[in-house]
Amino acid sequence: MTFVIQRIGFVLTMEWIADPSIWAGLITLIVIELVLGIDNLVFIAILAEKL
Repeated sequence: MTFVIQRIGFVLTMEWIADPSIWAGLITLIVIELVLGIDNLVFIAILAEKL
């Protein structure tokens, strides 16, 4: 699937959607965000317990 933007003069392709390395990177980022988010919740809970 190709979208052509005439005013700017370049072609946007959707080929990146089929690239496994893009999906692996996205999944890695999502997992890291989840782990760090849970870590922050645990850290805040520990700090709140000490107050």
